[in-house]
Amino acid sequence: MVYPADLTARQGFQAGYFLDRRWNPDAQAGVPGEGLLTLTLPGSNKLMTAQLRLGASDDRQALDECRLPEEGQAGPDASIVIDGVAFKRRDTADAAMNHFLARHAYRGVARGHCYALDLIVDGSNPGVYPDHPTPPMTRQKAFKRLTALLDGLAFAEQP
Repeated sequence: MVYPADLTARQGFQAGYFLDRRWNPDAQAGVPGEGLLTLTLPGSNKLMTAQLRLGASDDRQALDECRLPEEGQAGPDASIVIDGVAFKRRDTADAAMNHFLARHAYRGVARGHCYALDLIVDGSNPGVYPDHPTPPMTRQKAFKRLTALLDGLAFAEQP
């Protein structure tokens, strides 16, 4: 994956208010996989964090299902091709206790792996802080920048 140098990159995922550390937050519990990469946009803070998470699994059940978020909590499916690989996309949103999460979830199978790619914007309501701080970016700008990162994703052939 090629990405701009101003992003913070780390292996694996950190748990948040709505999401845990699983490679695919929508996979059935116990389906093995690995959180490969988290890219965080600059300026992310307690008010708003914008991240790209990339997880993968070569488990048979993961490949058979390659799960998107469930219908009841999400929008309709869309299709997108990333580096020649067909992905399904479904958007979700959640809010509770002055926290929010918006997510564009992509799932696709390439080269024997189910890839879980999530673009996530989450944070807390600035109105709960006494000084009413301003978030570091708008949700729209965060998703625009995160979506542009998809151009840097390539699926290499296995050696």
